[in-house]
Amino acid sequence: MAGAPIVYFPYVHITLKGVAVALATTAGAASLIIGVLLMTLGVTLWFHHQVRVFAGVAGLLLSLVSFPLANFGGLFFGLFFGLVGGSLACAWDPSPPEAEVQHPAAAPPVTVPGTEGHMTVDNLTGQAGGAPGAGPSHGDENAADARGAP
Repeated sequence: MAGAPIVYFPYVHITLKGVAVALATTAGAASLIIGVLLMTLGVTLWFHHQVRVFAGVAGLLLSLVSFPLANFGGLFFGLFFGLVGGSLACAWDPSPPEAEVQHPAAAPPVTVPGTEGHMTVDNLTGQAGGAPGAGPSHGDENAADARGAP
């Protein structure tokens, strides 16, 4: 949206109460390039969210450059829209808010019979856990298994 006024004003002949206002100066080529680049960055930002910071900074810089090169940035309309759009693009975070993220409901742990209620098995991972000292001792037996001893 910022590129349209920047491209439009140098190529149109405006008359105010019968007085022709000519904005067609050497800004014609610069305004065409800046306007097309701003429109391209806007379309790129719309379809490729990964380049939001680059597109935002490039939009800010092109808008600032349009002030001296393209008839005061499209009579301040293109300059204003470019600065606001570039700032919003830099600040935009496309990830969903935390309230909308759905976490799967965890099933309650299942108590293993014969462990006096201390050892539980997590339904999602299948790993045993529980209070310290609950269940079989893993101290020396695991060390012997790691060495390959029977």
